[in-house]
Amino acid sequence: MKLSTNTLKTLAYFGVFNFPLTKQEVEKYSGETLNGPFEPLVVEHDGYFGLGDSASWVNRQKREEVSLRKIERAKELFRKIFWWPYLKAVLVTGSTAAMNAGEGSDVDVLIITSEDTLWLTRLVVVSFLILTRTYRRLICPNIWLAEDNLEWPDKNIHSACDAMLAKPILNKNETYERFLDANWWVQEFWPMGKQPELLASARAVNDLVKLLNRLLFDLEKIRRQLSGLENAGDDVLYNRLHFRQNNSSSKILARYEDLLASHQTFSRDEPKGGF
Repeated sequence: MKLSTNTLKTLAYFGVFNFPLTKQEVEKYSGETLNGPFEPLVVEHDGYFGLGDSASWVNRQKREEVSLRKIERAKELFRKIFWWPYLKAVLVTGSTAAMNAGEGSDVDVLIITSEDTLWLTRLVVVSFLILTRTYRRLICPNIWLAEDNLEWPDKNIHSACDAMLAKPILNKNETYERFLDANWWVQEFWPMGKQPELLASARAVNDLVKLLNRLLFDLEKIRRQLSGLENAGDDVLYNRLHFRQNNSSSKILARYEDLLASHQTFSRDEPKGGF
């Protein structure tokens, strides 16, 4: 029996992380029904499906427990700063959002701010995280988006998965729903879900806040120039900030392509063994 392209891509991508999926997850992410048998292409063990030897798979129950604990800690922390009016949403991303966090993992977060307040809000939030001794220890805010630029910075299967699995821990004025709408392009890689309605953005802020925000942005640009960081690869815009210096996306994509290619021969032909 042939393995469909979307199902193979789904299993190959999560196979990069040795992360098996339930039947429901395979069908949800791929948009296709998982029917077998597929061996030796697909391995099923204790209700989980993946490519390769199940002995290399992560302990999902343990990883999920760790991830849930980290998400709850992040939620408790950001509740203390969510009074800031221009902080619109906090989304957990990365391995924690995927329920695949290890004990030593930090929590990657995507932070959405009101329009014209990204740099002012960043100053407030980062100061708070430094004071609570959690900045880049427990919490790693590596993507910042303003409401007028909610589209995820990159467009590939890795970033699409991050956007798809992002978990809102705090959300004002349906900001997360607008984020989903702005990133409907993830359907090109993960054909799942229903497109949300387009929702109106929040009212613009006053001129003084805009002025302070612009000043902080200009100061950051000057700081990066003086520090020789203007070519560091980070995405630094007035309404978007994406730290890329420790971005492992290229390695993940290369591993995904290798894993996909190594199994495509089986997916094109009927499996051996009489199935």
